[in-house]
Amino acid sequence: MNIVPERKTVHRVLLYLLTGLCAGFVNGLAGTGAGVVFLLTFGLFGGGITKTIFSLSMACVVPLSAVSLITYPPPTRETLSMLPWLFIAAVSGGLCGGWIQRKIQVKILKWMFAVLVIWAGLRMLF
Repeated sequence: MNIVPERKTVHRVLLYLLTGLCAGFVNGLAGTGAGVVFLLTFGLFGGGITKTIFSLSMACVVPLSAVSLITYPPPTRETLSMLPWLFIAAVSGGLCGGWIQRKIQVKILKWMFAVLVIWAGLRMLF
């Protein structure tokens, strides 16, 4: 039995580790943005962006969001009072977006994501 992993496997694991490190750093620094790092890396080195890659990115962001919640200053009483309303709206929006995502092509999904990232970046700059 060969216990030395194949070169391709080692490179892939190192890419995953580097991607996770970069995404974690960006998320810890800005409180968001890890999904962009995951999508860019998986798109460049993982054979392209697919709906599966989008879902993998979201799955990776969940634990990073929990880390941000722990490391950032705690929410105030006023902001916590908004939480139930935000949660209900976010779950509703997530269900609606997930339903639409199943009906559109990946090409359109990538364009929508690109426009959102560019718009958000421009809003942050100005």
